[in-house]
Amino acid sequence: MSETARKRVVTRQRLTPAVLDSLTTAVNNICWQDMYAMDDYRDQANFFYNHMNCVINETVPTYTVKPSSTDRPWVTTYFKSLIAKRGRAFAQSNYGRPLSVSGRPCYFANVFIYLFFFYGRLILRPWLTEARENFTRGRP
Repeated sequence: MSETARKRVVTRQRLTPAVLDSLTTAVNNICWQDMYAMDDYRDQANFFYNHMNCVINETVPTYTVKPSSTDRPWVTTYFKSLIAKRGRAFAQSNYGRPLSVSGRPCYFANVFIYLFFFYGRLILRPWLTEARENFTRGRP
């Protein structure tokens, strides 16, 4: 299996208020005086890194996410839910569907509406232009 064909798996950490509280308690329980007593900064950095990683691994739960190949990095589950809501709202709306009377499509109603809005503008435009010009000139 090639490198590009392999499915990517992302591990994430679930941070809830309860988890953050337990993480705070665990960090407060670390004996920081041992780190301050060390002379070498490398030993202090290793102490800090090792203890923090241990605390995080013990207290913060992880979960894996398998994004599909069509997902972009910014398309999260929140955005997917919004897209699904938009799709449901569009499907429930009457936009793009013929008008119906008692559940049956009314073809002629749609044809009338189309003809009125398309040809009505062509027919009424000169009359509206003349009426606007007369109004600006002050004539009735």
